[in-house]
Amino acid sequence: TIGVFTLGGSAIGLVAIFTNIALLEVDKVTLAIVSVFILFFLYGLYVGVLVLERHDSANSLLLPFWIAQVPVVQSHYFSYGLYTGAKFEILLKSSADIGFEWGGGAYFTFQLFPGDALAFGANVVAIVVVSMIWKIRRRAF
Repeated sequence: TIGVFTLGGSAIGLVAIFTNIALLEVDKVTLAIVSVFILFFLYGLYVGVLVLERHDSANSLLLPFWIAQVPVVQSHYFSYGLYTGAKFEILLKSSADIGFEWGGGAYFTFQLFPGDALAFGANVVAIVVVSMIWKIRRRAF
């Protein structure tokens, strides 16, 4: 269910972050960026628990968490991607190629000046989850 994806993916994300921080030398700028994702995954743990407990506000709090996982952007100036639980990304690249990526667990990237070719995409799994949350919210009103 959505609660398990949210809770489990967030827990995996936190473990991965703290493992990397412990094993690698991390500069202050990287730590500042990673801190934002730590807060995101902590928020996911909180919301995941609310969903599993069937709390009234869970769906409202869940929506921004999953909307943040929809876009995928790669460019010469910055790149962004994020998922918890699962991803199936469709990417339209500047070379007019269409790319696909899939995975499970948790992942984030935010890089400044990575030098990547331009690509825009979306995580289809996140789109499906957002639409499910939206339907549930509409039925509640």
